[in-house]
Amino acid sequence: MPDDDPSLLDMTVRDLLAAVADRTTAPGGGGAAALTTALAAALAGMVARYGDGVAAPTADDLRERAAPLADADAAAYSAFLAAVRLPREDPARPAAVAAARADAIGVPAEIARLAGASPTWARAWSATATRTCAATRSRPCSSRRPPRPRPPSWSRPTARTRTS
Repeated sequence: MPDDDPSLLDMTVRDLLAAVADRTTAPGGGGAAALTTALAAALAGMVARYGDGVAAPTADDLRERAAPLADADAAAYSAFLAAVRLPREDPARPAAVAAARADAIGVPAEIARLAGASPTWARAWSATATRTCAATRSRPCSSRRPPRPRPPSWSRPTARTRTS
């Protein structure tokens, strides 16, 4: 992401969605993954605060680490493209491409690592959230879906017997 582009974190949601949809190299999948991870952590923090709040600092920490990676991903990919565009005869090109490639791979790897950490801390607050939900409602909360209504009898296939 060039220096004159705003941080993804400072964009409105509308502008961010338009930027991701544009035919540009950044923001792309890495930035979207980082922001999705940060948003998931923000929601986990909110849920934790409805409970005893014990897991909220963990969720906040994850959000604070994931959000800036959206811009870091765009910057790393832009640096990789700049390195690849160096003249082939430039003696510094191989080292520049290798370093830029490592950064362009490292940022998405860190995003994936943070996103993969979510099941670990999610279990920590899920029991608290369930207890809180049950305490604030007249009936217990359940993570199970209600049963799907059956289609009317006239829409169900019937067994047909063949007569010859």
